[in-house]
Formats: sequence, C-alpha cells, structure tokens
Amino acid sequence: EYGFNLLLIGIDKPTVDLKVAELSKIYKNIRIISLVVDLSKVNELQELEEQFARLADIDIGIVINNAGTLSRGPYVTIEPEGLVRDLNVDLCAIFTINRILVPRLRNR
Repeated sequence: EYGFNLLLIGIDKPTVDLKVAELSKIYKNIRIISLVVDLSKVNELQELEEQFARLADIDIGIVINNAGTLSRGPYVTIEPEGLVRDLNVDLCAIFTINRILVPRLRNR
C-alpha cells in the first residue's frame, strides 16, 4: 500500500531511473512514476498532455518544479536557440504543466 504518489520528470532516462531506484530504497511507501521529457522542446511539451492523461488515476496534490536552465555568458552573445531553450524550460514548461494539472488540482 502506497502512502502517496511521486511523479518524477527528467530529461535523461538513466538519471531518472537512478533517482527512482534511489528514492524507492529510501521511501518504501511511495509509488514513484517517471516520465522522460525534454522540457526545452515544444513538441515534447505538447506530448505532456497525453502522458498526463495516461496517468489520470494518480491523485496529484502538490506540484514542485525543479527544472531550470540559464545560458551562460553575456546576454548579447547568447544564440537565439539558447534563449528559446531557456524560455521553454523556465516558462513554457511551467505554464504547460500548470494548464494541464490545475483542473485536476481544483477537482481534488
């Protein structure tokens, strides 16, 4: 019997799998579900809605965002791709996840 669920999202499958294994050893009463998503890519952000729909049976009560990126160097030297990546991870991903999950959180 699980006390609660933890949904872990990461960009790198080996790292996500390692973290799931580590947390599973420490917290026996937590059901850990993992998704591998590159939050910097718009098409993967769009796929999140489908992935969350497949997890409709999971009771979500808290959302914690620990993703973030920041291009290094003087602002005027940062390539447009770096700025887009930063905006996608730091803003678009948060807005997308919130848009998807707020109705579930309200119903809870």
